Amino acid sequence: MLMIIAAALALAACAPLAGSKSEQTEMEYGEGATVEKIDLLALESFPVQINAALSGYLSDGCTEIERVEQERRENVFELKVITRRPKDAICTMQLAPFEESVALEVNGLPAGEYVVRVGDVETAFTLNADNILKSE
Repeated sequence: MLMIIAAALALAACAPLAGSKSEQTEMEYGEGATVEKIDLLALESFPVQINAALSGYLSDGCTEIERVEQERRENVFELKVITRRPKDAICTMQLAPFEESVALEVNGLPAGEYVVRVGDVETAFTLNADNILKSE
């Protein structure tokens, strides 16, 4: 009899609760990341490829990076870190460190100095030659 009760309890624990939603958790999106440092890495290739390594912290234990958007205005790359977290989640209020790598869209750019900016943090790099692959 005891084994029948144990088996019934095990099956009940795996069953969905009456009235529970099987939908995915609703997410909210924002800019819940603080970037403290930008490191640039130029890959030895032609055309040159440049990656921006962003490091900093997320606002709480539930927040994660969804994507990094980039927009270039003349010689300035503006990066925006978009985050997501479950809506109405109760999360640890501890800052969570992160590192994220972003390939900058530098193909086809002329030689010159460029700035990469995320919020108030920025760094610069120089293209010594036009970054255009010429067809023969």
